[in-house]
Amino acid sequence: MNNLLNLRCVLLGKCRVTFFCSAKKSNPTYLADATDFDLATQFIQKFQTGLRAGDALHLAIAKNHDIALIYTLDVKLAQAASLLSIPCSLD
Repeated sequence: MNNLLNLRCVLLGKCRVTFFCSAKKSNPTYLADATDFDLATQFIQKFQTGLRAGDALHLAIAKNHDIALIYTLDVKLAQAASLLSIPCSLD
């Protein structure tokens, strides 16, 4: 019984590793640089977007890196993205 439990843990461990490796390949990480902060500042200055700093920076990074589509559950972020012509989905 103990060996079976150990085998199950090892198999689950491999599944987790496989999942995280796949997620990292399909979801790269982008580090913000000066151009991202500059664009975020421009986005914030468009008061009709209602953006706060963090959301503005996320949209700026997406814009500067030509991200095809942003998925969010944040309605205000999606509305701001639309105003800024950044593809966004609430699905």
